[in-house]
Amino acid sequence: MRLRQRDVGSNGGVAMVSVQGALLGFEIVILTLMALTVLAVILRAVSRFRQRMSQPADAATGRRPPERTRFPPDRIVPILRDAAWPTQVRSAAAERGIAAGNEEVYGEPLNEHLAVFYAYDHDAFIHHLYRDQIEAAGIPIAGLRARSVRNLLAMLPPIEVLAHDGVYQVVAGTCYEACLLLDDSFWTPERFPIDGDIVVAIPRQEVLVVTGSRNPDGLARIRGLVADVEQEFGDILTPHLLVRRDGRWQIFE
Repeated sequence: MRLRQRDVGSNGGVAMVSVQGALLGFEIVILTLMALTVLAVILRAVSRFRQRMSQPADAATGRRPPERTRFPPDRIVPILRDAAWPTQVRSAAAERGIAAGNEEVYGEPLNEHLAVFYAYDHDAFIHHLYRDQIEAAGIPIAGLRARSVRNLLAMLPPIEVLAHDGVYQVVAGTCYEACLLLDDSFWTPERFPIDGDIVVAIPRQEVLVVTGSRNPDGLARIRGLVADVEQEFGDILTPHLLVRRDGRWQIFE
């Protein structure tokens, strides 16, 4: 993983951009003032993410893939989702008359609202995995999260951290920015010289903004981002801010 860090001055870009057409009216609020070239990277990531996640996947239909299906271990990555996501998927499948098996895709709790699931990242789609498929790939469950994070970091392009007045936006141009929460080495005081504990908002898989727990203006700005995304798009990863304490991500009240 390579990382670049830039401070974006007040003349360096825009605070809010409304995107129509291909993004179907989804309004992306950019809290850190950034260059238009960086914004274009983010928009391409949103488009790619929505296209890949719309591909048929067994978790989305409630059906298991064939038993012969095997996945390369270096392409297994973590995916953050609502902890109740498997139940929601099964309910949606039942409403469509699709009979689901007794198993669910494998996941581990991150906190009371979010869980870490695992997927095979193909260039054309993302395929969520069952426990036996993970074990068949030769990855022990005990080391799954660490291995999947290493895989993810090896796959990511250079990461930029854009800073403006105590608020930071992490940009990788992919659909995995939120999963950087799982990389403990990423969250250092040198990278994020904030006031207080690290607080993040991840309203979408591809959106990650950071501020400090003792920065009222920064907290208001990232809460505003979450509210705007929820209002305009409806379906978000989580409405909650998360705070990093004792190496864990807790709900920030």
